[in-house]
Amino acid sequence: MSEKKKPFDRLRSYFYDTTVDYQDKAFVLFSMTVLIALFVAIPCGLIMREPLIATVSTAIGTLFFSVYVIFTIKKNRIKRAKIVISIILVFFFLPGMFFTNGGVEGGAPIWLLLGTIYITMILEGRFKAVMLGLNAIVTVLTWIVGYRYPELVTTYSRGGNYFDTIAALLIVSFIVYALLGLNKIMERSHEKEILSMQGEQMRMKRLFDQTATAFVSAVEKKDDFTKGNAVRTANYARRIATLAGKNEEECEKAYYTALLHDVGLIGIPDKVIKNDTDPNKRDYEAMREKPLIGAEILSSITEYPYLRQGALYSHERYNGKGYPEGLKGEEIPEIARIVGVADSYVTMTTRKRYRDAWPDFMAREAFIKGAGEEYDPAFAGIMVKIMDSETNEKAADNKSELEEEIACKAYREQVSRGIPVEGNMRKISFECELEEEPENGFSAPSIILFDSYDGRFHFTAKEIDRYAYLEYGEIWFDKYSVTTAARNIEEKEIDDKGTGKSPEGNLRYEIIAGRYEDHLKLIMRADDYAKEVIVALPSGSKASYIGLTGENCRLLNIQSETTGETVQSEDIPRIAKPVSYIEHFEADIKNIQIDQTRSATTEGVELKNRLIFRFHTMSLPVSSLVWHCPYILLYGSDDGKVGGPGYREYDLIKLDGEDQGDGEYARNRFVVKKTDAFPGWPAWQEANKEGLNCEVFFERKGGQIVMKTETLGISLENTTTLNDEHDRVYVAITGDQVALTDIRIE
Repeated sequence: MSEKKKPFDRLRSYFYDTTVDYQDKAFVLFSMTVLIALFVAIPCGLIMREPLIATVSTAIGTLFFSVYVIFTIKKNRIKRAKIVISIILVFFFLPGMFFTNGGVEGGAPIWLLLGTIYITMILEGRFKAVMLGLNAIVTVLTWIVGYRYPELVTTYSRGGNYFDTIAALLIVSFIVYALLGLNKIMERSHEKEILSMQGEQMRMKRLFDQTATAFVSAVEKKDDFTKGNAVRTANYARRIATLAGKNEEECEKAYYTALLHDVGLIGIPDKVIKNDTDPNKRDYEAMREKPLIGAEILSSITEYPYLRQGALYSHERYNGKGYPEGLKGEEIPEIARIVGVADSYVTMTTRKRYRDAWPDFMAREAFIKGAGEEYDPAFAGIMVKIMDSETNEKAADNKSELEEEIACKAYREQVSRGIPVEGNMRKISFECELEEEPENGFSAPSIILFDSYDGRFHFTAKEIDRYAYLEYGEIWFDKYSVTTAARNIEEKEIDDKGTGKSPEGNLRYEIIAGRYEDHLKLIMRADDYAKEVIVALPSGSKASYIGLTGENCRLLNIQSETTGETVQSEDIPRIAKPVSYIEHFEADIKNIQIDQTRSATTEGVELKNRLIFRFHTMSLPVSSLVWHCPYILLYGSDDGKVGGPGYREYDLIKLDGEDQGDGEYARNRFVVKKTDAFPGWPAWQEANKEGLNCEVFFERKGGQIVMKTETLGISLENTTTLNDEHDRVYVAITGDQVALTDIRIE
């Protein structure tokens, strides 16, 4: 048998028990303290020869209070007892003690504070407020009556030692001290409980995380091409949820739902998963079972029903054309809509057995076209912004991706990653180890000038089409070159040779490259030859890259860096006329041709009240993406020019339905709608290439600007709220691969 706890231990356990209500503990502690004080007061009254009525009243009150408290605790009627005792204290006991224990000259006035203390520490809610008010009234009335009518009070003298007052002060102080001590006990106990719960939650979270990750790893072993996809999808789902303004708990739910959404893959036959050819109808039918299998597996985790929702509904589509149930719009659970976007991005940009990974620009376009069709438009828009931020990060880190060494046995066996040629002069250098006796008698390095969406050299028909690969020409470090898609290549020998050799005896080579609009200039140096090369590109819209390659040689110590010099128009002589699509009538503002993203902008027009921009737009013939269209720019600057002193950008709105969003200087509420006039994206892009007229309306009221426009059924409305309503606002038009003419202002 277990040893019975001692009364003190039972009492201690009671007060440390976090399951017991704080007010109940305060009631018990208050009652114990008052009873002790009352039991002590009875013999003290006899010793001090108090009037008999005072001692008797104290004894009666003590007896009644003792019996009632014991009865209450045993019968577990503390809630009712708190109300009863508060009424007895306020209206009977404390006023009675006041009049039978010396009134204003005794210790009873201090005892009146017990009512306030009791009500404050033990009662709660509306009843607490009512009793505090009544207690104040009773206390004031008791004091006034006792002071004005002393004959109603049993008086006696302590010979000036104020024993009752001091005793009352000590007892009341002890009660306050005990209640405060209880409060500290409760706080410490609660803190321990919270820490314990947090520790337990962390352990459970780690266990769940490890279990889920292990389960996912086991599933992904069915297909090496999906390894790591679940974690990537989970991370993107959490980022989407975060940028959508979800709280931490909702973001964690999105993460784990995405992590486990593909567990149904474990029930798909290996012959379907490991099929190296394009999936056929049977393969697709088998894969449509994956959500059902996953939902069945996760349905047993009843504590987290959202896991099942993610597995079952993440392949539903916003237009109702998904599976397994064909849900539409907001019928699809929100968490599944988030996971669906994250999963689609990872799927697009991951290599499959039967296809290469999509480049980011293709995935980006898929989300723009699919917003409101396949995907929730809000979450698709967030995914596009995530992709844009990652693209900028990749561009900033592009230098680190350049190979330091490549080996070329056969012709073009290897080509380096493309080195961009832009408006800043770039210096490229490398060493070359030539083959002494090549089979074909030729050993030399060369460069390939090209453009592609991913900045890489491609040679298969499928890759050329997918990445829009365009080769301008190939140039050697001697008098030879080959022109392909370039309009013209002119070269001349210069007296600037003599790069020397490395300590290992390898030849050194150097290239200085720069670009202005649609022309490139290259200075190519070898130990025994140097030349200047001018290249006229097909248009200013195409990017330009240098790929290092060769035949029967090895390139070493490849380096690339900008020199800090900016290419000016006079630095590159023209060898071909500019490709212009703006030789048309000019209206209020000069026509502009925007060959690359925001490479040109109309002059700004200040927006004071109302403003209408009317213009003709034509996407350039080389354009191929939906965002090759006009952009509306709202900005501020000290001189009214884009990029001028004190430049502040409030919003950038693309006519394909994209928006920059909130920024440092303004908040934006952007609404996109496709009307019945929308012809579909292929027809929309074709109409933009043929040319069409646009009208954009602006209205400003104080710090708020409303913009409205519609282009071929894509209706845009944006409300910009300035952080400083006194800012001057200007409107300009820019874009990407588009010609703007006949620009009128009203």
